[in-house]
Order: sequence, then structure tokens, then C-alpha cells
Amino acid sequence: MNTKRFIAICAFLLPIVCTGQNIDIKLDCQLSLTKQFKSGTVTKETINEIFEVVQYNEAIVIRATSNTGNLGSVTTVKNPDILSFSNTSDKNRWSLETVFKTQNGYSNKVSISIDRNTGSIFYTANYEGGVIDEGKGTCKKIDTTKKLF
Repeated sequence: MNTKRFIAICAFLLPIVCTGQNIDIKLDCQLSLTKQFKSGTVTKETINEIFEVVQYNEAIVIRATSNTGNLGSVTTVKNPDILSFSNTSDKNRWSLETVFKTQNGYSNKVSISIDRNTGSIFYTANYEGGVIDEGKGTCKKIDTTKKLF
């Protein structure tokens, strides 16, 4: 194999090898969400949320993408606002917990677990100040290869 052909093959394969197994999935989830306030008040609602799961190399991000602001996100990407994280994911489920600080200096803990086989999702959030969110439901994968427009 001559040098030019070798360099051309390497230039083609390099982006594929460097990116590893990247995953970018969108999930349409319906959750029964319970909010418990410090005062003892409990509210319940059913919400639809679009989650985006992005996994590249060892980093994972699961984030709610709608603008409702009802649910937090979790990540294993280190940044100054992340106090700690736990990743107990395996090939059958994503399971992340992130403790982060807010602009006000509070620390909040968000946990998301999604079963990749059944689509079951479990969500918990403990906000400093006494609000606890708990949700469970099911997700289905959005086929991003089909375009409506």
C-alpha cells in the first residue's frame, strides 16, 4: 500500500475511531409526577416530556428538552456546578444521579433511571428547601430519521 492511499484511509477512519460509540437518542416520556412540599402539600400531575440521551465515550447526559422546567437533568460531565455524580448504568439501563449547585448556592440532587428494554423511567429530585419530586412512567423512542417537514 502506498503512502498516499494509507494517509487517505487513515483520514477517513480517524473521525470514526475517535468518536467511539456515540449515542444520541430522543425519548417521548409520559410520567406521573408527585411533588411534595415542605409544608406537607402534595400535588400530582401527568406530564409529557422529551428527553435527550447523549452518550459519548464515558460521558452521559440525560436532559429534559421541553421548556416546561418541570424536570431536571443528569450528567457525568464535570463542570463547576456539579458537586458530585454517580453512574450505575449498564447495557440494559441508564442510571445517573447528579448533585449540583444552583445560582443561589443551594445544592439539589436529581436522579434518572431508564430501562432500555422496557422503556420504564424513574425520576427523583430533592431540592434544598424541602421540595421532593418523584415520577415514574414509560418512554418510547422517537424515530429521528423520519421527517414530517
